[in-house]
Amino acid sequence: MHAWEAQVFDSLLGGSVLRFFERLRAGFGSEEVALERLAAPDEEVERLAERFAEALFAEVALDSSAGSCFVLEALEERRVRLPEFEGNVAGLLAGVARRAFAELLIAKTSEAAQLSLAYGFEGADL
Repeated sequence: MHAWEAQVFDSLLGGSVLRFFERLRAGFGSEEVALERLAAPDEEVERLAERFAEALFAEVALDSSAGSCFVLEALEERRVRLPEFEGNVAGLLAGVARRAFAELLIAKTSEAAQLSLAYGFEGADL
């Protein structure tokens, strides 16, 4: 991956962290509950992250095989769990890319939110 591609990915991830945390905070009713849920993500948080990733990929034109490959190249060292899959290669690529991005999104959002609270920032300052 070229340096400029890595910068694009990092920018995409950084913006996603704030947006995802805002959605969690609104959905769970408070910043504290959102933090608790991020600290020990359950199926609901994982599902929310995957739906967020799916919508984001559509919004920024990553919902194609080429977009999936871009994400997978950026995350090539990450381990990912996949449930059983049956379908075409494009669907497999998209599923792996969304899953890997969603798992990273949960981790980075949790990390950013904890740092934000430690330093006394509001959620919008993540």
